[in-house]
Amino acid sequence: MANDNRYVYDGLRVIQERDGSNNPTVVYTRGSDLSGTFEGAGGIGGLLARSHAYQSGSGSFTNHNLYHADGGGNITYMVNSSQSMVAAYRYDPYGNLISSSGTLASTNTYRFSSKEGLINANLYYYGYRSYDPNFQRWLNRDPLGDIAIQLAIVRHREPIFDALRAEISQGPNLFTFVANRPGFYIDANGLGWQPGGMGGGRVCNDTKNPVYALIDSKYKLVCPKGCTSAWSDDVDGFWVGGHFYAVTGVNIGSEQASNPSHNCWGCPPPPPSPYPRGPGGGKEASCSPRGRGAPNDDPPPPQRCPP
Repeated sequence: MANDNRYVYDGLRVIQERDGSNNPTVVYTRGSDLSGTFEGAGGIGGLLARSHAYQSGSGSFTNHNLYHADGGGNITYMVNSSQSMVAAYRYDPYGNLISSSGTLASTNTYRFSSKEGLINANLYYYGYRSYDPNFQRWLNRDPLGDIAIQLAIVRHREPIFDALRAEISQGPNLFTFVANRPGFYIDANGLGWQPGGMGGGRVCNDTKNPVYALIDSKYKLVCPKGCTSAWSDDVDGFWVGGHFYAVTGVNIGSEQASNPSHNCWGCPPPPPSPYPRGPGGGKEASCSPRGRGAPNDDPPPPQRCPP
């Protein structure tokens, strides 16, 4: 074996690399990822710095380089302590490297989704499985239903899912990467996609009127030109112009608001409509406010936005 690389983990995030003699070679400084926590998004968007050139005498590193990422947590730029560019990357939506430049571009292996790239194999390692950007899919099926994986999940105190739940949440094709929508979703550790990417889990209000977003059974007022605060907000629906629009599956709120027949509660269906009318008109009861977690189907009480 030519090289022996060892990894030191904090949870599922690599924080240090060591050689075969157990000497530190690289250390990674990490902060809050896209979720606003240290590991809620699997460290995506949470890389801050890469340090190397370890000095055994002082026990310190002499070279420090800082990471810059785009809205999806993809590493796009690195600068050294003099603020000079040492690496720059460009990707297609699925993570294929279009171009790279800089003296550290090939040495740094953390790139797309802030994940470690297995450069010679053109793969990205997410923790529970590896992703191939060329084929735009995972190498193996979703492992949520595997007994060994469930035991590993228990050790990390994460929720246990069975194979049926995996297919319900991820769809029948368990090799699919982020529901084929990498601009709107991320996968934290290879176990399932979640809101993130350029779209995030937020709802923003580009109208001149207040919007009420339903988040975890409670309504949040979103004033004009404002957004819900957290990336991880699980928006289940929103009231716009006296109508409720349910957010379900991989549908995005802005798409639903532009199409009143799409998961709208209280909207008259356009003729001819393939959808049955529920008590409030429009879609079935599962798309009603109550069906999405609200206490009832009534609009939220009006609130006043600051001037």
